Parts: sequence; structure tokens; C-alpha cells
Amino acid sequence: MAHRHYYTTNKGDSWVKVSGVQQAKAFGFGKALGSSTYPAVYINGQINGQWGIWRSGNQGTTWDLVSIYPAGIYDSVSTVNGDMNIAGRVYVGLGGNGYVYGDSSATGSEGTPVATPSPLPNSKLLSPWQDGDIGAVGQTGSATYTNSTFTVNSSGTDIWNGSDQFNYAYQHLNGDGTIVARVASMQNTDSWAKAGVMIRETLNVDASYADMVITPGHGANFQWRATTGGTDAYTPGSAVSAPYWVKLTRAGNTLTGYTSTDGSSWTQEGSVTIAMANSVYIGLAVTAHNNSALNSATFDNVTVSDSAAQAASAATAPAIDGSSSDAVWSTAASYTLANTLGSPSGFSASYQSAWDKTNLYVLVKVQDASYAAHADLVELYLDPTYDVGTAYDSRDMQYQFPSNSTTVTQYSGGQKGTNTTGITFANQAVSGGYQVEIAIPWSTLGVTPAAHMSFGLDLDVWQDFGSGVKNKVIWHANADTDWNNPSVFGSVTLQGS
Repeated sequence: MAHRHYYTTNKGDSWVKVSGVQQAKAFGFGKALGSSTYPAVYINGQINGQWGIWRSGNQGTTWDLVSIYPAGIYDSVSTVNGDMNIAGRVYVGLGGNGYVYGDSSATGSEGTPVATPSPLPNSKLLSPWQDGDIGAVGQTGSATYTNSTFTVNSSGTDIWNGSDQFNYAYQHLNGDGTIVARVASMQNTDSWAKAGVMIRETLNVDASYADMVITPGHGANFQWRATTGGTDAYTPGSAVSAPYWVKLTRAGNTLTGYTSTDGSSWTQEGSVTIAMANSVYIGLAVTAHNNSALNSATFDNVTVSDSAAQAASAATAPAIDGSSSDAVWSTAASYTLANTLGSPSGFSASYQSAWDKTNLYVLVKVQDASYAAHADLVELYLDPTYDVGTAYDSRDMQYQFPSNSTTVTQYSGGQKGTNTTGITFANQAVSGGYQVEIAIPWSTLGVTPAAHMSFGLDLDVWQDFGSGVKNKVIWHANADTDWNNPSVFGSVTLQGS
């Protein structure tokens, strides 16, 4: 049965078919685009023979293709709706198993395709966890978290042979890290069904990866693909079955898999060298090895440890006066800006961060005995939604806080902006240098904070920036690239419960 798309201008007395829309299974409205006063219209439908998620900013006169489907996670679309506060944002519900969203920088429907939506956290997973199917799975997978247990459901042919089909519950990992889990149970959809832990360079079907998995009929296996689209390999491990513990570590380019009967004493099953990007994905992987069935696997005792910095929870907001006397700064972890650019002289810095429901707070301590004779510059880089892109999007921010001024400046990918609403900072001289205390409203960053949420951050301090010579100390990036590449940022996790 074809589902058409109609509109009315007389309270339903008569209806007119929307031109160009062949079929529409779901529709919704979002904030008007550009100078238009009419809400944007989003549909899950068919236009010009192409099924997909479509958007119109001019009352259905023309349509933009947001995403094609069926394809991967879009195989089972149940609902579509726009955001009434953020122009261009569309939410897509996936068969009751979660949702995705996409943002567009386009301001109207001029036939310019917009970005394919990116996965959001599954509605039943706690940030920073996200979930999605990878590859052409036969049935839509899902992941939930209840009573300290992850349940991951997946079909899929295999994780193997240069192209994968599985469900992945994952989070971002910058640099080194470890994931531990007990595979509490899994179904025997095939003797080579797999459930375990994985580190993966990208979410593409042919990405390089390493995993440590349990199978129903072939014990534990340490698997890897050393290059994108390359040949898979594995090391057969212990002859065990669920319930059993698995662990995977990343140290530099070395990835190592372990198994354990009790989570305390570990047996190394294999190790491999894979040159992945600094920012990767770490999580729980399940494939049914049977694309016509769903394998339901459960995991408990799941822990992810990484090199993320910690932002302390502030019971009382610090006074923004450049002082470190507020209670939260006595407990917040301190991080040294250990990387250097150029030749800073007699110069060092560290930072602490904290948060409450209103603001992100940052305290920077700079040792520069000669700063009074010149002007230093603190540069704070933020990826609030932690999508770890290689280029700035509308949410990624660079803020500059000079030591000789009270004016904050904002940039995004080298372009000067005006997104400084509510931001306050203060400098205070201390023995041998100075301190900068900063408060940035979460509303300015466009996110709602929650305990355990992660976001991207980097921080530079530029000695005598007025000279034009880049003598800097940097927290995370290894070169002067954080101004245009958020993937080099470090990560920060909000502490609290």
C-alpha cells in the first residue's frame, strides 16, 4: 500500500497532495530554516524514486535528501521528527531500539544534500555509551543496560573476511585504554557466533580492529585486522565458553587480548601491532554468525579505563576571580601541559576542571616569571558533543583568554565567531606567574551535562603571543593542529553520580 503525503489549509475540509512525494511513511516538523517562518518538514519517504529521510524548508516545494535507506542502522525507520529549537536537526527513530540524529549547516532547501545522521546514544544506554549495527545485518540489533548488565542483540554473518556485520555498543577512546567484561551468556546461533570486547579504528565495515571474543563452539579467540580492508587473522585461545571474562588493552600501537575465570588472574591469548589513529572506538561486540537470527548476549562487570581527564563535581560554584582557594580546586585532578611548540622559556602550565549543572569551570596555573613584561594567551578548545571529527563543526569551539585583558574571543576552525554568551574569566597574579579561572555556561555550548558524560578538550598557553612567535605548552595535541582538528583533543569525563 502506498502512503501519500497531503496538506490542508482549511482545517481539513479539503486536502492537496504534496507535489513530488511518491510515498511518505512518517513525517514531522522542525525549526524553520534560514529566514523562513514556516516550520521545516521532514519525511521518511520516497521522492524521485529514492527512499530516504528528506527535508523541505519551503513548504514542500523542493526537498533535500538527508540520508538514503535501507542501509545499515536505517533498515527499520519507525518515526522522524525535527528539532524545534535547532534548525536543520532531525531525529530518526529506529524500530523502537534507539534513535539517531543529524545536523545540517544548510539554511534552506536549495537541493543541497545534508549530512548523513550520526549515531546518538541508544535511548537505553547511559552516555558516553552508544550503539549501532555495523554492516549489512539481517535484523536490526540493539543494546540496553539494566541492573549493571549490558544486553547486546545482533544478527550478522561474521566479524571476519575484510567486512563485518555485527552490533557494537561502544564509546570513544583517545590514546591508551583497557576494556574488561564478563561474557555472562550468549545464544548458540552458530558455533562461531561471537561475543566479546573490541577496539576499532572506525565504524566502517572494513575498519582495522582487534577483539577478544568467546564463541559457543570454538572457545576464546583473539582476532584482528591490521589494516583497513585487510586480511583478518586470529589466535585460537583457551577452550572455554560463557560465562567467561575477557580483556583487551591498547598501549601505543600494541593491542593485547586476555581471558580469565575470575577477573583477577589473566591469561594472555594474543597480541598484535596495529597503527590506528589516536581516537578510536572501544566497546562490546556481538555477531550471530547467522544473518537470519538474533543472538542475545549479556555482559556484566564491564569497565573501560582510559587516559581521559576528570572534571570534579562542584558542590559549590567557584567564584571566578582567578583564585584557587575555592573548595573544588582542592580536590580536582591537575594535568600538566607537557607538550611544547617552539621554544617557550622559563614557562610551564597545568590545568584543573570542574562542573555543575550550569557551568564548566577551568583553572589554569601558569608559571612565567616575565609575563608582566608581555602578554600570554590561554587557548581552550572544546568538542562538547564529543563526535571527534577531523574538522570543526558548528559545536566545536576555540576560546582565547589573554593575560592582559578581560575580553574573551571565540573561533571555530580559524573563523572568528561570537559564541561567548555568559562566559566569564579572571586573571590573578601569583608567585612566579598567574592563574586564569574560567566559567563557560553549558547552554552556550549547547549541551546538557550529566555525570559520566565525556567531551573533547585541549588547552594551550602561548607565551608572549603578541610577538607572533608560537612558543606554547600544550596539554594533548602533539603539534599546532588543535585549532582546526578536534580529533587531536584529549577527553574529559564529568565525575559524579
